[in-house]
Amino acid sequence: MRSFIVFQILTVLFTVAFVPSSTASDLSMLSGNVGKELWGPPNSSFVRPHLEEAKLPHNSRWADDEWTPQDWIDSRGGDAVTVVNGLYEAGIISDQYFDGGIPVLEVGQGFLDLGAQDKRRVVAFIDEVFGVTKFAEPGVIMIYFRNDDEPVGLFNAQGLQLQ
Repeated sequence: MRSFIVFQILTVLFTVAFVPSSTASDLSMLSGNVGKELWGPPNSSFVRPHLEEAKLPHNSRWADDEWTPQDWIDSRGGDAVTVVNGLYEAGIISDQYFDGGIPVLEVGQGFLDLGAQDKRRVVAFIDEVFGVTKFAEPGVIMIYFRNDDEPVGLFNAQGLQLQ
């Protein structure tokens, strides 16, 4: 910071020293266009746009989403097993099992690379196909990252909740 101030002072001194003597006594020129060209425009015009609106909660953000799990089934020829196999092949899902009577969905790196809306759609699709929140007693799917002991999140009738 101090070196910048010294640089500014030296720049003004050199500017005044090399100006012809007829104009050196006229210091009003430094307040005109010369001063604007010398120091340049201010840096305050830089704008950093927000990529996503932070004030809008996720649940209401997708409230008008018209996607249904049937859309994915229809896109794969009407077969839900084909969609589930595709999720396994893409590394989005790595395993499904029960842990003490609670359904567990083990996800891979492909799941973590998805956007928030697609993560919600993947788990909602699995829930629709297997009917966990409708027919199972706990009504929850625990989500684990493969080979991890701690859950990444859970899915219930209220939606997807990730940590």
